[in-house]
Amino acid sequence: MLARVMLVACAVSLAAPAFAQSSVEAFYKGRTVELVVGTLPGGGYDLYGRLIARYLGKHIPGRPNVIVRNMPGAGHLRMANWLYNVAPRDGSVLATTPQSIAIEQALGTDGVQYDASKYSYIGRAAPVVEVTYVWHTSKTQSIADARTRETIMGGSGAASPTLVSEGRLSTRPKAPWSECSTSRITVRWK
Repeated sequence: MLARVMLVACAVSLAAPAFAQSSVEAFYKGRTVELVVGTLPGGGYDLYGRLIARYLGKHIPGRPNVIVRNMPGAGHLRMANWLYNVAPRDGSVLATTPQSIAIEQALGTDGVQYDASKYSYIGRAAPVVEVTYVWHTSKTQSIADARTRETIMGGSGAASPTLVSEGRLSTRPKAPWSECSTSRITVRWK
Protein backbone atom coordinates (compact mmCIF):
# COMPACT_ATOMS: atom_id res chain seq x y z
CA MET A 1 0.00 0.00 0.00
CA LEU A 2 2.79 2.42 0.90
CA ALA A 3 4.48 1.65 -2.42
CA ARG A 4 1.29 2.57 -4.31
CA VAL A 5 0.92 5.84 -2.38
CA MET A 6 4.55 6.72 -3.12
CA LEU A 7 4.10 5.84 -6.79
CA VAL A 8 0.97 8.04 -7.04
CA ALA A 9 2.71 10.89 -5.18
CA CYS A 10 5.71 10.62 -7.49
CA ALA A 11 3.49 10.59 -10.59
CA VAL A 12 1.55 13.64 -9.37
CA SER A 13 4.74 15.57 -8.56
CA LEU A 14 6.17 14.78 -11.99
CA ALA A 15 2.93 15.79 -13.71
CA ALA A 16 2.58 19.08 -11.77
CA PRO A 17 4.96 21.03 -14.04
CA ALA A 18 2.98 19.82 -17.05
CA PHE A 19 -0.28 21.04 -15.49
CA ALA A 20 1.35 24.37 -14.62
CA GLN A 21 2.76 24.60 -18.14
CA SER A 22 -0.69 23.99 -19.53
CA SER A 23 -2.23 26.81 -17.48
CA VAL A 24 0.61 29.20 -18.38
CA GLU A 25 0.19 28.31 -22.05
CA ALA A 26 -3.56 28.88 -21.82
CA PHE A 27 -2.99 32.27 -20.14
CA TYR A 28 -0.61 33.56 -22.82
CA LYS A 29 -2.18 32.00 -25.92
CA GLY A 30 -3.58 34.77 -28.09
CA ARG A 31 -2.49 37.51 -25.67
CA THR A 32 -0.30 40.53 -26.16
CA VAL A 33 2.46 41.16 -23.64
CA GLU A 34 3.70 44.73 -23.27
CA LEU A 35 7.40 45.37 -22.82
CA VAL A 36 7.52 48.90 -21.40
CA VAL A 37 10.58 51.06 -22.03
CA GLY A 38 11.09 54.22 -19.97
CA THR A 39 12.62 56.29 -22.77
CA LEU A 40 11.72 57.69 -26.16
CA PRO A 41 12.22 55.50 -29.24
CA GLY A 42 15.73 55.43 -30.66
CA GLY A 43 17.87 55.16 -27.54
CA GLY A 44 19.76 52.27 -25.99
CA TYR A 45 16.98 50.95 -23.75
CA ASP A 46 14.52 51.18 -26.63
CA LEU A 47 16.90 49.15 -28.79
CA TYR A 48 17.22 46.49 -26.06
CA GLY A 49 13.46 46.40 -25.61
CA ARG A 50 12.75 45.98 -29.32
CA LEU A 51 15.37 43.29 -29.69
CA ILE A 52 14.01 41.36 -26.71
CA ALA A 53 10.39 41.80 -27.84
CA ARG A 54 11.20 40.38 -31.25
CA TYR A 55 12.21 37.00 -29.79
CA LEU A 56 10.70 36.75 -26.31
CA GLY A 57 7.24 35.53 -27.31
CA LYS A 58 8.74 32.43 -28.91
CA HIS A 59 10.10 31.39 -25.51
CA ILE A 60 6.90 31.84 -23.50
CA PRO A 61 4.34 29.02 -23.48
CA GLY A 62 1.38 30.04 -25.62
CA ARG A 63 3.67 32.20 -27.78
CA PRO A 64 2.11 35.61 -27.01
CA ASN A 65 2.69 38.64 -29.20
CA VAL A 66 5.19 40.96 -27.46
CA ILE A 67 5.04 44.68 -28.25
CA VAL A 68 7.12 47.62 -27.05
CA ARG A 69 5.41 50.53 -25.33
CA ASN A 70 7.53 53.64 -24.73
CA MET A 71 6.77 55.56 -21.55
CA PRO A 72 9.40 58.31 -21.30
CA GLY A 73 9.64 60.67 -18.39
CA ALA A 74 12.07 61.57 -15.62
CA GLY A 75 14.76 59.18 -16.79
CA HIS A 76 12.73 55.97 -16.35
CA LEU A 77 11.04 57.10 -13.10
CA ARG A 78 7.64 57.60 -14.74
CA MET A 79 7.74 54.06 -16.11
CA ALA A 80 9.11 52.55 -12.88
CA ASN A 81 6.39 54.24 -10.81
CA TRP A 82 3.66 53.14 -13.25
CA LEU A 83 4.99 49.59 -13.27
CA TYR A 84 4.92 49.42 -9.47
CA ASN A 85 1.64 51.26 -8.80
CA VAL A 86 -0.62 50.78 -11.84
CA ALA A 87 0.50 47.98 -14.19
CA PRO A 88 -1.25 44.60 -14.01
CA ARG A 89 0.70 42.07 -11.95
CA ASP A 90 -0.31 39.06 -13.98
CA GLY A 91 2.68 38.59 -16.29
CA SER A 92 1.23 40.61 -19.15
CA VAL A 93 3.58 43.58 -18.59
CA LEU A 94 7.37 43.50 -18.51
CA ALA A 95 9.82 46.40 -18.52
CA THR A 96 13.39 47.34 -19.25
CA THR A 97 14.74 49.27 -16.31
CA PRO A 98 18.07 50.99 -15.78
CA GLN A 99 20.60 49.41 -13.49
CA SER A 100 20.32 52.50 -11.30
CA ILE A 101 16.69 51.87 -10.33
CA ALA A 102 17.50 50.50 -6.85
CA ILE A 103 20.19 53.13 -6.29
CA GLU A 104 17.65 55.87 -6.98
CA GLN A 105 15.46 54.56 -4.21
CA ALA A 106 18.39 54.17 -1.82
CA LEU A 107 19.57 57.73 -2.52
CA GLY A 108 16.07 59.11 -1.91
CA THR A 109 15.71 60.60 -5.40
CA ASP A 110 12.68 62.86 -5.66
CA GLY A 111 9.79 61.20 -7.46
CA VAL A 112 10.58 57.57 -6.58
CA GLN A 113 7.26 55.89 -5.75
CA TYR A 114 8.29 52.24 -5.84
CA ASP A 115 10.10 49.63 -3.81
CA ALA A 116 12.80 48.18 -6.08
CA SER A 117 13.11 45.09 -3.88
CA LYS A 118 9.52 44.13 -4.78
CA TYR A 119 10.13 43.95 -8.54
CA SER A 120 10.72 40.49 -10.02
CA TYR A 121 13.96 40.69 -11.99
CA ILE A 122 14.09 38.03 -14.70
CA GLY A 123 17.11 38.80 -16.81
CA ARG A 124 19.54 41.24 -18.29
CA ALA A 125 20.01 42.17 -21.94
CA ALA A 126 23.69 43.02 -21.63
CA PRO A 127 26.32 43.78 -19.03
CA VAL A 128 26.72 47.52 -18.79
CA VAL A 129 29.83 49.50 -18.05
CA GLU A 130 29.02 53.17 -17.66
CA VAL A 131 31.35 55.54 -19.43
CA THR A 132 31.16 59.28 -19.02
CA TYR A 133 33.08 61.46 -21.41
CA VAL A 134 33.48 65.12 -22.28
CA TRP A 135 34.32 66.86 -25.52
CA HIS A 136 38.02 67.45 -26.13
CA THR A 137 37.64 71.24 -25.82
CA SER A 138 35.89 71.05 -22.42
CA LYS A 139 37.63 72.67 -19.45
CA THR A 140 36.77 69.50 -17.53
CA GLN A 141 39.33 66.85 -18.44
CA SER A 142 39.37 64.70 -15.29
CA ILE A 143 37.24 63.69 -12.32
CA ALA A 144 39.24 66.17 -10.24
CA ASP A 145 38.20 68.94 -12.66
CA ALA A 146 34.56 67.78 -12.51
CA ARG A 147 34.60 68.03 -8.71
CA THR A 148 35.54 71.70 -8.85
CA ARG A 149 33.50 73.03 -11.77
CA GLU A 150 30.04 72.64 -13.18
CA THR A 151 30.11 70.31 -16.15
CA ILE A 152 27.24 70.02 -18.61
CA MET A 153 26.40 66.37 -19.31
CA GLY A 154 23.68 64.62 -21.25
CA GLY A 155 21.42 62.52 -19.09
CA SER A 156 17.97 61.05 -19.60
CA GLY A 157 16.69 62.31 -16.24
CA ALA A 158 17.00 61.98 -12.49
CA ALA A 159 17.54 58.22 -12.72
CA SER A 160 20.04 58.49 -15.55
CA PRO A 161 23.05 56.30 -14.77
CA THR A 162 25.27 59.14 -15.98
CA LEU A 163 23.94 61.53 -13.36
CA VAL A 164 23.72 58.92 -10.61
CA SER A 165 27.32 57.78 -11.04
CA GLU A 166 28.61 61.31 -11.31
CA GLY A 167 26.65 62.32 -8.22
CA ARG A 168 28.21 59.48 -6.24
CA LEU A 169 31.63 60.79 -7.22
CA SER A 170 30.74 64.16 -5.67
CA THR A 171 30.96 65.91 -9.01
CA ARG A 172 28.82 68.80 -10.10
CA PRO A 173 27.03 67.57 -13.21
CA LYS A 174 24.38 69.64 -14.91
CA ALA A 175 21.97 67.91 -17.30
CA PRO A 176 19.84 70.52 -19.05
CA TRP A 177 18.18 67.94 -21.31
CA SER A 178 16.67 65.60 -18.80
CA GLU A 179 13.71 64.20 -20.76
CA CYS A 180 15.63 62.75 -23.69
CA SER A 181 16.69 59.42 -25.07
CA THR A 182 20.37 58.81 -25.73
CA SER A 183 19.77 59.36 -29.45
CA ARG A 184 18.46 62.90 -28.82
CA ILE A 185 21.23 63.72 -26.34
CA THR A 186 23.86 62.73 -28.92
CA VAL A 187 22.22 64.89 -31.62
CA ARG A 188 22.04 67.90 -29.29
CA TRP A 189 25.76 67.70 -28.53
CA LYS A 190 26.67 67.86 -32.22
